[in-house]
Amino acid sequence: MCHRRICQPRVLRIAASVAALAAWLCLAAPSLAAEAKPGDPAAPVAPPAIAPILEKIQTQDAAATEKLAQDLVKLGPQGIADLCGLVVEPGRIDDSKARFALHGLAMHTARPGAGAERLMVCEAFRKVLAGPAPAAVKGFFLRQLRLMGCPKAIPAISEFLLNEELSEYAAQALVSISGDEAAAALRQALPKATGKFRLTLIQALGVIRDAQSAPELLKAAADADREVRLAALFALATIGDAKATDTLMKATEVDGLDEKSRVTDAVFLLARRLGEAGKKKEAEAIYRTLWKTRADRRRDGQVDRAGQVARPGGPGRHARSPRPAGRRGGRGRCRRGHQGCR
Repeated sequence: MCHRRICQPRVLRIAASVAALAAWLCLAAPSLAAEAKPGDPAAPVAPPAIAPILEKIQTQDAAATEKLAQDLVKLGPQGIADLCGLVVEPGRIDDSKARFALHGLAMHTARPGAGAERLMVCEAFRKVLAGPAPAAVKGFFLRQLRLMGCPKAIPAISEFLLNEELSEYAAQALVSISGDEAAAALRQALPKATGKFRLTLIQALGVIRDAQSAPELLKAAADADREVRLAALFALATIGDAKATDTLMKATEVDGLDEKSRVTDAVFLLARRLGEAGKKKEAEAIYRTLWKTRADRRRDGQVDRAGQVARPGGPGRHARSPRPAGRRGGRGRCRRGHQGCR
């Protein structure tokens, strides 16, 4: 799972999605049309109320796209359901205009103050997830729900957390929606998950910093799968759970250089989270332990930054790195590397 994509503010995600989908529609529509099968008896046909609206789609005109979304909202629940029915598996027919319209509708109803409209569209998308649509179609609607952030859809989305094709889309949607109910859905699915599903859920719980998942994450930190183990350690560090300190410190004793370095990064992250939470003593204790045990990391600047977070008062302009226990005399280096700064 890509954390950077998940963590972007919703407004930025929406803007990026508009541009990406518009470009895709311009480039992909000709090829999709070439693969269309007009003789397919099961191919859906746009109802009379929807067809004229779809014909007005202009991918490069934001104002026209907004007007399109407003017209679609006026169609009501049945009209939205009919539009959803025009989305089919990729390559079967050219459904690019229906997809573009639904994507624009999701963005339009994601705006502040559009609660009633968002619920109407959310319900239509939820019904697609609950129906017999193919996985590729359901994946499209899960991605739209991620943009909308509709809590009413959480139960429907949660059904796909252990789905081979849709697990990551479902987890991303729940992370975007956030809140206690979304966190609970991710947390409840974790004990049942294995392999890549387990990895996806652990990463999602770390992103939303769900403290209640810490006991299960501590179990995962001892998993035989290296990636699951590292994901759990980073999730615990991101959450900032002081009870995980011993587990993370012990994990730095691993022999593999790459894993040892990545776990050490997680420990630094935990120290920073504890410092941000006002737990200065716990953060400084981690820093001092790392100073003793990871002398190879003293030159990369992380020790100095962790020490600044740990000290009461936070970082200073020329903050001096604390000396390791037992060392007396001399002057430390400031964070700029100047010897003897006060």
